[in-house]
Amino acid sequence: MHRITGLSLRQRSVVLLATILIASLGLFGLTRLKTELIPDLELPYLTVITTYPGASPEVVDADVSLPIETAIRSLPGIVATQSTSSENFSVVAAEFEYGTDMKDREQEALSAVSSLSLPDGVGQPTVERIDFNQFPVVSLALTGADGDLATLRSIAVNRYVPALSSLDGVGRVEVTGGADDILLVALDTSRMAETGLTVEGIAGIIQANNLSIPAGSVQADGVTFPVRVGSSFQSVEDLAGLVVGFQQSEDGSAPTPVTLGEVAQIQITPGGSPGVARTNGQLSVAIDVYLSQGANTVEVASAVRDALNEINAEAQAAGENVDTAIIFDQSEFIQESIDGLVREASLGALFAVVVIFAFLLSVRSTLVTAISIPLSFLLTFIVLWSQGVTLNIMTLGALAVAVGRVVDDSIVVLESIYRHAQRGEDARTAAFTGTKEVGMAITASTITTVAVFLPLGFVGGLVGEGFRPFALTVSFSLLASLLVALTVVPVVASFLIRRDKLRPIGTRPSILQRAYEPILRWTLRRPWRTLGIAAAIFIASFGLTPFIGTSFLPTSGEKIASIVVEMPPGTSQDSTLARATELEQVIRDTAPVELIQTQIGGEGLQAAFLGSTNNRATIYAEFEKDVDLKETLAELRTKLSEAAPEAQITVSEMSSGFSSGNEIAVIVRGEDYAAVSQAAQELTERIAQVENLINVENDVVEAKPEIVVNVDPTAALSVGSTTAQIAGQVRQALAGTQAGQVTLDGVTYPVTLVLADAGSDVESLRQLPVGTTATRPLGEVATVTEGTGAVQVIRVDGDRAATITGTIVTDETGGVTREVQKIIDEYEAPEGVEVSLGGVAEDQSEAFASMGVAMLVAVALVYLVMVASFGSLTTPFVILFSLPLALIGVILALFLTGKSLGLPALIGLLMLIGIVVTNAIVLLEYVLDLRRHGLSLEEALVEGGKVRVRPILMTALATILALIPLALSQTSGAIIASDLAVVVIGGLLTSTLLTLIVVPVIFSRIAGWQERRAARAAERHSAEATGSESPAIAD
Repeated sequence: MHRITGLSLRQRSVVLLATILIASLGLFGLTRLKTELIPDLELPYLTVITTYPGASPEVVDADVSLPIETAIRSLPGIVATQSTSSENFSVVAAEFEYGTDMKDREQEALSAVSSLSLPDGVGQPTVERIDFNQFPVVSLALTGADGDLATLRSIAVNRYVPALSSLDGVGRVEVTGGADDILLVALDTSRMAETGLTVEGIAGIIQANNLSIPAGSVQADGVTFPVRVGSSFQSVEDLAGLVVGFQQSEDGSAPTPVTLGEVAQIQITPGGSPGVARTNGQLSVAIDVYLSQGANTVEVASAVRDALNEINAEAQAAGENVDTAIIFDQSEFIQESIDGLVREASLGALFAVVVIFAFLLSVRSTLVTAISIPLSFLLTFIVLWSQGVTLNIMTLGALAVAVGRVVDDSIVVLESIYRHAQRGEDARTAAFTGTKEVGMAITASTITTVAVFLPLGFVGGLVGEGFRPFALTVSFSLLASLLVALTVVPVVASFLIRRDKLRPIGTRPSILQRAYEPILRWTLRRPWRTLGIAAAIFIASFGLTPFIGTSFLPTSGEKIASIVVEMPPGTSQDSTLARATELEQVIRDTAPVELIQTQIGGEGLQAAFLGSTNNRATIYAEFEKDVDLKETLAELRTKLSEAAPEAQITVSEMSSGFSSGNEIAVIVRGEDYAAVSQAAQELTERIAQVENLINVENDVVEAKPEIVVNVDPTAALSVGSTTAQIAGQVRQALAGTQAGQVTLDGVTYPVTLVLADAGSDVESLRQLPVGTTATRPLGEVATVTEGTGAVQVIRVDGDRAATITGTIVTDETGGVTREVQKIIDEYEAPEGVEVSLGGVAEDQSEAFASMGVAMLVAVALVYLVMVASFGSLTTPFVILFSLPLALIGVILALFLTGKSLGLPALIGLLMLIGIVVTNAIVLLEYVLDLRRHGLSLEEALVEGGKVRVRPILMTALATILALIPLALSQTSGAIIASDLAVVVIGGLLTSTLLTLIVVPVIFSRIAGWQERRAARAAERHSAEATGSESPAIAD
């Protein structure tokens, strides 16, 4: 490494120019970095969503979900499947192995599903990958227009969507809620019976008379004219005059034409809305803005906000009395994270610089080291930009954590240069010899720190994918800091450090050396007592572990509550909305809210997963920043349950990040659903008794009321139909039949046919005319009775399944998980029923197991790097004793701060494996050098300790103080980095103090044993040599 330093000092002007160039390029790269909320991960999940209008959950399960799930399970790399069948919807979710090419799987799944023969009336299955880019960058709520959802939707579609879609970086804009206008044809049941007309027949006639078909071309005067044949409706009156059949006259005369207007009422009206939403007490529609590929989240969100001001002004000028509220904006969280982490990193850098000045008491020397912090980061920005890594909460957290570490190499180099200059060496010589002296040590220590992150590349699942950008950013920063320390720092030091400005090294040791030397000599002369005390402290620290909880990921810190209100099955949407409106007021009376939104029903994936959602309301309440969320949630659980005793209400904190939040899940599965539901109910009762676990419920819901139609096959045959055809006619009558589209005055309307009174009551359903060759009332070909049916059908890997869920309200998720697992282990499940733990418990278990393996691999890698650096097996072994010393501080720090041992803390432990050995490397590398110069073992340890105590304490204190602002941060984006910082501070504090005492003692024991063994070997060799020469002497 000294060759790099020597070359840099010979080409100082080149190094300075290169530094300026790197700084400029780094600033440019920083401006080009894309910002986003979380890393762009490819999640190995697919969903297949299929609609089946009018079908019950059992029918959807048998005819749609099962065939699709079977087809999906045949794809390579499949891990698990789950299907949810509800009224009108089927959703099949598939999980694949991490690392699977999901683009290929998406195409294979689409091909597999498209080849299935699904029943008539089933919509085209939609195959989608699940990734974070599917979430909108900005979500808006449009209110006003006196609560007229049709008007709100029209304004959203015609004014807001075009304006927002035209912005740079916007991929698409979607509107949900309300309904587009349709051309509704309400058929009169009695007139249909009189004329013998059917819904299918009328739909076919409308479509056959509303088309345009290419019919070749005609040549005239050398010009080719394409010919189109067809007809279209220009008005509602045109459609009403369409002849749809003939009615036989009673006197035997010619049949009388029957027009559509004679058997139906035709009008333009809003279509049915699958869901309804309220925002701050008003009915609303949602406008979601999505990014285009490669767009910058912050820039797009800012453009949307600016555009909203203009669009709102235009709407007001046009007399459209509407308001917009921003429900969610990714850029706010990103900007808050950036501002907070930059603030914490800047304070940390300032503290590190203060530490350097406090030890060296030289402004010039301090400036030399201070340069390394921004320069290392600018180099990192260049690498991040070139590799396409984005700025997100992971990379920003990594940069904040790296602040204290990137200055360490420069501190060690500068301290060495400073010491050589104090001895009287000129600036350039001091720069070279000082850097050369510590070059191997800082290189080895930096590489060991980088090496600990390599195992993350082999950690599977979301942990490895999510934290990989963190590891890469820290590694880039550390390698950049090493390069700066070996090149730029010596060059700048050769200009700024002047020996005539420094205090020469006196014959009397410094205060620090005078304090440290007697302690070190005492421990070296009492090795077993020293090691015994260290071991006792290490063992005693484990006494605190029962008071330290375990968790997966910390909560986001956002003051947002999620309240799910489950009304009894069969409750109408209007009744659910009325109850939700009352509960909104209860929430407002409990704590001050900034935003409150209620959603009932939904579209697409939401409706598919939630099933029949007219009886389910989800309320999101964002409280003011000073609200105690835990106390508020506890109060709401009581008040809301009292206000709506008939409903099942779940109150929880909104989860974020990569986890399942604090929700635990128990999966009960088997072939016999009766046994599954019985087991689920019994386990729910037991699990509900677990302390710190609330909202315990299962999805084995009671059956909802329904009307059952049993067709008589013989009677159906009398009207020329089969059971399937009768079922199709009933579905068309109740769910509506699409008959194409018509364009009136430039506006296109879907044409929907319904029977006006078919679904008003059971008796009207019995009178529904059905049949193919003839028509008869449904009640004459089938029995129509009231009964009950399933709300939804859930399968896991093809088996019927039920899920028990609960919310953990303590940071000690591990303790709650163990209690639930104990209940599962003790439960005697019915034959054929399997019970397993999922949710946050499964996430945590997988993460802890993966990180445990990663740490073992990291220790092995650190040892290999040190063996390569020292050329010895024993010295690296001695250095590894720093690791248990660090564990003492980790346990103490978690205990004092009340933080849990979660994934961020484990990442901190992984970092510590590389960081804490740095001090021991710096110390023992110099001790070995002194030994090579002839010093005895004890004197080499004492002298090495006296020389290295200052840079060791400087680097440790600089790192600790640089991380303190991050550890104390309450910024949402710093939640993960904050836990990590606490672990690193605690571990580095104890390992530094004990390394200066314990490591020399262990080294002296092992080195002394090696010397004694070598001496005995030499004596034996000498004796053997003497013995072999004795006969010759005798002769």
